Amino acid sequence: MTDHQLIQRQKLKIKSRIDPKVLLGSNLLFVPLEELTQECCKILGDNPFFYFVPPGWQNSAVDIDDLDPDLIPAPKNIEEHLSLQIATCPNVDDLPPPYSSAEFWCSLLNEKGYLNASVDSIARRIGVCSEKALEYIKSLQGYVDPPGLFASDLRECLLIQLERGGLKDSLSWSILTDGYEHLTEGRLSDLSRKMCCDKKAIEKALDMLRKLDPSPGSNFLTASAAYPEIEFVIRNGTPVPKLLRENLPSIKSSMGEMPLAINELLEEKWISPLWSKTKFALIRLGMRYRTLLRISILISEIQSDFLKGEKDTISPLTYVYAARHLGLSASTVCRSIDSTWCRAFGRTIRMSTFFSRGLLSRPDVSVKELRSIIIDLNKKGKNDRMIGEIISLPTRTVAWHRKKLGLPRAANS
Repeated sequence: MTDHQLIQRQKLKIKSRIDPKVLLGSNLLFVPLEELTQECCKILGDNPFFYFVPPGWQNSAVDIDDLDPDLIPAPKNIEEHLSLQIATCPNVDDLPPPYSSAEFWCSLLNEKGYLNASVDSIARRIGVCSEKALEYIKSLQGYVDPPGLFASDLRECLLIQLERGGLKDSLSWSILTDGYEHLTEGRLSDLSRKMCCDKKAIEKALDMLRKLDPSPGSNFLTASAAYPEIEFVIRNGTPVPKLLRENLPSIKSSMGEMPLAINELLEEKWISPLWSKTKFALIRLGMRYRTLLRISILISEIQSDFLKGEKDTISPLTYVYAARHLGLSASTVCRSIDSTWCRAFGRTIRMSTFFSRGLLSRPDVSVKELRSIIIDLNKKGKNDRMIGEIISLPTRTVAWHRKKLGLPRAANS
């Protein structure tokens, strides 16, 4: 008899599939505009018939002084940067206005971020003793970022950065505290003997000091050009987004130099791989533009009144809401517009400007809108309770946001 048996054998088989991570990266959605042409060229590869051309602003060197002022977003000044930090700094936030505000403390800084006044003069301005004024300064030194601000000189600036970095027991710290005179005079041999270590250890410690920022305040004095990809225009009373093609890379072809007609040339088998790569690059680039336009269309719908100038503040719009509406993840929405600029009201602004969460107690009011209202009513002498009654919010909510803004309590609070 023949014994019939089923036998199972493994068979190796290679199956091509698209890795989602590869596809996500190849759609160019998260690539900054400055690097977009280069990334497109990488996808296209070596191709004798098709090539990407960078936009005009990227073809030649740019003189910042000759740029249209609307292309240069106003750099965030140090007062704006420190506004929330100073308003929440322990010890300092208990001071009466205006001494608890970023405006007051930033007026005491020079362009490097160092104090431009002595502790005694600051104490007299606040109306406290020198010891108390020094406490306030130490609180700011240990709290605000970037570290090194509110130092009295270079040495203290570097010491603050070392301490904030957990390097208070390092050789670099000892050099600044015990051997600073030898360091400034360049007497490294004497410094080595004083620190009881060899020159190699001294050089290593000095390398650490060289990596620190000697001028943390100067970070807020630079400006760079920003080129928008999207422009919001008003058509028939409705905001409409459009791509600014002049700021984007374009694809060119040299096929016109060939003796065959373009349609005939594309039918040739040898050109098929080159044409496939070109289509792939264009599809990936199109995915970027499609996503940005979809987000922009949603912005134009939600922020219509703001874009038309009928409203001073934006309406609530969160990344989560946009993600659900567009069928994307919140992370994708956030990352795709994080470095994307757009043009509205004749100005260049970040696309993220149009996003703000709504309040828990008033989902129809954005945080930015609430703070704008608080600033306006606070100037008119309205206290927290009055403001809360006007906009139907708890007094504690108004008080919390007012404090975050660094505003004084109204006289009748």
